[in-house]
Order: sequence, then C-alpha cells, then structure tokens
Amino acid sequence: TIILENKSTLFNQEFIKNNLVGNILLNKIKAEVIKLNTENGLLGNNINCMSEDLKHNIWYNEYRTGIGKISFDNNMKVFFSDYSVNENNETLFATPRIESIFCDKAGKIWLATDGFGVYKILPKNNSLEYELSKKYIYVYSQANGLPDNNPHCFYTDKENNMWLGTTGNGIVKLNNEKFYSYGKINGLEEERVISIFADTIENELWVGTYGG
Repeated sequence: TIILENKSTLFNQEFIKNNLVGNILLNKIKAEVIKLNTENGLLGNNINCMSEDLKHNIWYNEYRTGIGKISFDNNMKVFFSDYSVNENNETLFATPRIESIFCDKAGKIWLATDGFGVYKILPKNNSLEYELSKKYIYVYSQANGLPDNNPHCFYTDKENNMWLGTTGNGIVKLNNEKFYSYGKINGLEEERVISIFADTIENELWVGTYGG
C-alpha cells in the first residue's frame, strides 16, 4: 500500500499514477512516498480495496484478516486500527473478504462482501467517529431483501440513492430501506456488474459490466 503525502494532503492512487515521477509531482509539489506493510502496522500485505472517509482516514481490506483503518495526526504520523474484531476479540463481520469499500456523504461506511451481502457501519452518535461494536453495524443480505449476496461496487447519486453492482443480478437501488433491481428484463444485457458511475449533469447512470 502506498500513500503520498505533502504534510497535509493525501492523494488517491489515480492521482499518484498520473502525476508522480520518482518522488516529485508533475505539478512541482514535492512529496514523499511511504510504503506501509505489516512491518509498520498493516493487518497484512494483501490489500484488496481502500476508501477515504470524511475525516481523511483510509479504510482498507486485507483479504485474509479483514478491515483496518489508517489515521493521521496533524504531523502526518500514521496510526493503525483493526476493525475486524472488537475489544473482546469478537469477530464483527462474517468474512474477512471485502470486494469494495465506500464512504457516503453522511459518513456511513459500506462494505461489499464476498458472499455475505453488504455491511453498513454507522458513525457513533451521528459523529464522524466509529466504534468497534455491532450496535453500529447493519447487514443487508438476501435474508432481508437484498437481491444478491455478492455485491461488487457502490455509488450514491445526487438524490442519495445507493446503487450496488452485483456479480450476477445486475444493479440494485437502495432507497428508504427498499431494494429495486435492474437486470436483463430492464434492458441491461450483462448482469455481472463491476463498476457504477453517475453523471450528475446529464442525470445518467453508467454501468460497467463483463459484457461492456
């Protein structure tokens, strides 16, 4: 896992890819590349996905051990948190394998699992702090209406609908705790969805699938 810093600014992987030459950004901002692994605090070295929350913490999944969070102080000192178990060593999630992590505009953290539906982590008492407790974790699965237990990606539109791409049942919209499915019957030729993006100007939803 690589993080790029220039004292107070974090840049995502796409920014690094497009702008970094050696350790100097193309826009002349000097920065330092830091490698994080198990030697300095990561849960493991197989990082599957990452997302930044509203306080600029980095949430990540290590495919074999679960969910972790990377935090920073004002001097960019790095702190690591393990969110796979609580203080009593109780497992918080049914699987350590997370396909995607997403932070919405309200600060809720969404986890797409491999076979166990979707986990939603709520901020504690409407703050932007998170507690290692099942009290603040909600599960969506086929048991309570989710059409597919294998979600792959997330996106929220300007009306705050949550869209999920699944690996076999097309796309799903979550609105007011109700699910609406869109698949071949609605014109989607391929129901294995790997990415979703909303064009807020044209009010269009773009869906990337294994068939185009």
